[in-house]
Amino acid sequence: MAVQPSAEALDGKAIRARMNEQLTPDQQQTLELHFFEGYSLREIAEKHGKTVGNVRHHYYRALDRLRSHLFPPKRG
Repeated sequence: MAVQPSAEALDGKAIRARMNEQLTPDQQQTLELHFFEGYSLREIAEKHGKTVGNVRHHYYRALDRLRSHLFPPKRG
């Protein structure tokens, strides 16, 4: 009997797939490291030789982009 993935695992895969469709590679990497691997923004900056400001920029742009796709503004 094959083991079926849990609903939570499927949701995580769906979220990552959606994230990868909508974000730039830098934005993807920043969110992956922060949310899924637990790095702080400072640690991400140090790991990749970037400034904290640059990483923060990618982080907030990524959140804004995902938010706009998940919760589009209501019209009318």
